[in-house]
Amino acid sequence: MLTEQPIEQLPAFAARLPGQQAAMVIAAIRAGNSPGRLWASGDAGALLWDQGNNALYLGGPPAPE
Repeated sequence: MLTEQPIEQLPAFAARLPGQQAAMVIAAIRAGNSPGRLWASGDAGALLWDQGNNALYLGGPPAPE
């Protein structure tokens, strides 16, 4: 079950949201330039809402190789 996390916890979940676009959004939210909300489910998934651009980013732990 996803539960909302404090946005201050975003760095702990950043690895679950790979890619350049997500990295830019994470940096903007952390810098206070864009509002955002974060939901996570333990060690599983994470959902980030970039409220400045009205975009959602869904990610999870890396798949085993």
